Amino acid sequence: QPDRQSEVLVELDEDYQSEFMERLQPKEISPIFENLESDDITFILAEVPNEKAEEVLKILDREDSHQIRVQMEFEETSAGRIMSSDFAAVHGTDTVRKAVTKIRKIAKDVDDIYTVYVLDQDARLIGYLRLKDLLLTNPSNKINKIMATSPIFVHYNTDQEEVASMFRKYDLVSIAVVDDKN
Repeated sequence: QPDRQSEVLVELDEDYQSEFMERLQPKEISPIFENLESDDITFILAEVPNEKAEEVLKILDREDSHQIRVQMEFEETSAGRIMSSDFAAVHGTDTVRKAVTKIRKIAKDVDDIYTVYVLDQDARLIGYLRLKDLLLTNPSNKINKIMATSPIFVHYNTDQEEVASMFRKYDLVSIAVVDDKN
């Protein structure tokens, strides 16, 4: 039933979300949140009293809790606040075969994968490719030979209205959100 509750919770209006959250104990909320992406959890917890949000964060998986805490530090209307930390990324030096193996593992935790981001050894964004292109390429090719090298991205402080404008302008389904070091 937590699956269904998760689906319903994200569709509720903010007031109903807050009311729903107020009625539940943190241990009841945790299984519901396990089925949500970090951006949805961040949005919901921002509307809950700090004490309750903190109780819930203590119960969540350590990695998830950390990511949500980081996102909650960003300005409320920024790209950093609304971004999802669940995405597919590979290294430019990976072969297609290795990248596909990584994506299969990532896909268990990421709902929708359309774009695969390419990172260098320092985890900086250097390119991207469509999942379809990855799957249709010779497995022995290196990612840095087939990736597009001009990724569209925004800084985490970019206002969400500007982000929305970029989605419309470039007909995007996702966009990379980067820090000062890319």
